[in-house]
Amino acid sequence: MTPTPVLPYLMNILLSESAVRAYADEYIDFIKDCLQRFEVFCALRLGKSHKEYEDRLGVLELGYQQLTRDTPSLGNRVLSILIRQISELIELGEALDITAGRCEVLIRWFLTVDESLFRRDYLDCRARSLARTTYSDPLFLEIDKLIEDANYDSAIVEVFKILECNLRHLVQPASQLHGQNLLRKAFSGEEGTLKVAGNLGEQKALADLAAGVYGHFRNPSAHRHVFSPDLGTLVNMIISHDKPLTYHDEVTAQTVIAVAALLIKSSTILAIQNNLVNEDGRSMLPFGSV
Repeated sequence: MTPTPVLPYLMNILLSESAVRAYADEYIDFIKDCLQRFEVFCALRLGKSHKEYEDRLGVLELGYQQLTRDTPSLGNRVLSILIRQISELIELGEALDITAGRCEVLIRWFLTVDESLFRRDYLDCRARSLARTTYSDPLFLEIDKLIEDANYDSAIVEVFKILECNLRHLVQPASQLHGQNLLRKAFSGEEGTLKVAGNLGEQKALADLAAGVYGHFRNPSAHRHVFSPDLGTLVNMIISHDKPLTYHDEVTAQTVIAVAALLIKSSTILAIQNNLVNEDGRSMLPFGSV
């Protein structure tokens, strides 16, 4: 079997440049092209007829449909209410100046008050759909309800329990170890452990990543800071061993769970490469199919 470059694989998924940034850029473009331009159109009273305001609303509706494709749960949220309110205003057929002014007020209220809520809903939905592609079906079933109920700490604890369980099956000499000691032993590269072929630097980096993620995010009682870092900050925290988090933010929680899920998957791949388990034995692992 050709060795898999495990650490680059993990970090590429963690950073998810193409996926995460694409969704963020798409959201920014939507706000700029569909909402802010509509607001300016109304503020400058550029519409010469109600039909022109209907056309601008049509651009907003189309942009909203494209933005929320594959995320049906966003179909009846604050932005859909805004679209309905604007449509009703235009249908009243009042003087164009009045129509434009009232539409402007509605859009400005959304941009200054409701936009942050919609943005969080949108990014949370995207994070959920992206992370779902990372999980195996057994793992997803274990944590899905916890995520749905916003029990992010419990979901984090559960996924790390699963990681530990798999490692004890894969690396028998480490079966009596726990926590970071287990992870460092499992990914140490010693005989009978999960060795990365021919790359000591990658081996150490993988062990540091695994232990760092566990040390920061496994123990809910250590969570004293409540904030929502961006993905780059999260990666730097893992690498620099900075400070713990509380998972009130689904995007952060899903990212951490995705890293743990990828460690589970990578540990199984490395176990097969190191002849610690064969392809048939993989199915005997509690979550070996991940």
